[in-house]
Amino acid sequence: MNKPSLLFVDDEPSILVALRVVFRTGYDVVTTTDAHQAVELLKQKRFDVIVSDQRMPEMTGVQLLRHACELSPDTTRILLTGYSDADAIVGAINEGEVYRYAQKPWDNATLKALVDEAVVVARRVREPESGVGELAEALAPPEQEVAAPVAGDREVVLVVDPKSALYPRARHEIAADFELVAAARLDEVFKFMDRSPVGIMICAFDVQNEADCRFLQALKQQYPHLLVIAVCDSMDSARLIELINRAKIFRFVKNPVPWALLGRYLGSAVSHLRELKQNPALLYRQAADPLPGVAALVAPAAGAPAAPAAVPLAGGARSLSGYFAKMFGFSKRR
Repeated sequence: MNKPSLLFVDDEPSILVALRVVFRTGYDVVTTTDAHQAVELLKQKRFDVIVSDQRMPEMTGVQLLRHACELSPDTTRILLTGYSDADAIVGAINEGEVYRYAQKPWDNATLKALVDEAVVVARRVREPESGVGELAEALAPPEQEVAAPVAGDREVVLVVDPKSALYPRARHEIAADFELVAAARLDEVFKFMDRSPVGIMICAFDVQNEADCRFLQALKQQYPHLLVIAVCDSMDSARLIELINRAKIFRFVKNPVPWALLGRYLGSAVSHLRELKQNPALLYRQAADPLPGVAALVAPAAGAPAAPAAVPLAGGARSLSGYFAKMFGFSKRR
């Protein structure tokens, strides 16, 4: 097997030297202090993982990872930075679709474990037939159970609206394009998903509420296909990092809701679900926990709650094939 190929981008040469030391054995490492050069490198070479700093001259890490997402979608993207800028954190997931957010200063063993996992994710997504895609095979729904898409079908979107403010407005703004169903509380979502699995959820919640954050983490562990668009009143850096790393929030939106932008995010979610159906190995990118056999990776940020205990998938990974069959068969209504 080829050595894992890594691209590190940071405007501080000393950081790149330190990263080369950490990954000096067993990796094909390329480093650059120039984000524009990194873009050119992504055009020329296939990398398993790109790790980028956020604050760089001329181009931010979020902007670079957005380029990486477009130029090399199979490359797993990690943002590594010493700054807890809420806007940058939100941009990292909304624009760059980062796999994980890691902070400086790093622990060598933790960062190495994170990058190793990112390599596994990239290769399983790129080559699901390579023998390491057991989960992908388990998730592939039996063909006879999956309803064929019908032109004009609308995707069902679950709206979690504790304050009864989001759902009525959503019906006015986006109901023409999506079929909306409502839940008043996060704890109702588990029962709803058992009855009628959906693939997209818009969730209004308090980012400062630890219970809400834990519910979102547990939901993602139980239903890794579920793409959550989080609607928040405030953006706390520590909580956001935790939600990216532990709950794999698909997109963040801050109140008051920009409905045109939310509509675009919903369109992206629908496209992502279609890609997921074509290549179930993409589910590895949605993992809220370390992959089997890989140690816990990113430590919670200061002030953030510890992640909840893993919620085992009922019946193991293969039970998800049933969820996928239901989701792709019944998540659209005529």
